[in-house]
Amino acid sequence: MRKPIVTCDEDATTDKVAELLDKHGVGAVVVTRYGEPVGIVTGRDLAAKVIAEGKRASEVRVKDVMTPYLITIDADADVREAAKVMGSRRLRRLLVTDKGKIVGIITVTGILMGEKRIAEAVVKKFAEAAAEEWERMMRLAEKVPDVTVGL
Repeated sequence: MRKPIVTCDEDATTDKVAELLDKHGVGAVVVTRYGEPVGIVTGRDLAAKVIAEGKRASEVRVKDVMTPYLITIDADADVREAAKVMGSRRLRRLLVTDKGKIVGIITVTGILMGEKRIAEAVVKKFAEAAAEEWERMMRLAEKVPDVTVGL
């Protein structure tokens, strides 16, 4: 989960949002009205609704291109639940709340990177267990007396 989230006022222009996206290295900004979240805008929104339509970013307000609703998940939810919500809603990002306040954002990339780390940890544990088993087998083999069968 990425914390803190980047926000902007709904009356900000989309060129300012583009600057925020670049400055903070994020793909989305939470849009606020009087300090309360009212939507989300992504770099993809800017590309599709401003650039592709030939509009001047300095003249387009964020409120005109944002997604005007927020889908959230509680901070106590596990990664599987977040992935399920994201998959069923076809979301790339999911806002995380704690007691009704947005505290972070989960991305598909973040989940996949987390899954990669989990997979790597599991592989490492299996490798360690295999190495320990191999050492145990070698110690047992040393205890077995040499037996020569003659013909």
